[in-house]
Amino acid sequence: MAILSGVLSLGNIDFAAQSSNEDKVHISRNEDLQVTADLFGIDQQELRECMTRLTNKTRGEHIQIDFNKHQAEGECSQCCGCELSNQAMLLLLDWCHS
Repeated sequence: MAILSGVLSLGNIDFAAQSSNEDKVHISRNEDLQVTADLFGIDQQELRECMTRLTNKTRGEHIQIDFNKHQAEGECSQCCGCELSNQAMLLLLDWCHS
């Protein structure tokens, strides 16, 4: 149940563009991030990095690409089930209650 709660709590996380660089994003409220990280049982900083940048590993080289606000919100929406149909969400909740 903690995993489902964690997925749903991803929707509470808000992103804002960094004042020094509009092409980079940060998470507005650390409290929301901490709650979500606790539900998943992972480190808050690891979750922050996963939600604000893309890391590609190619031939031993790590390439990091920072998300802008729009990209971060899109990634989060896909993770938290916002893209799921209402019927799929109802089936998921029904399964959790059984």
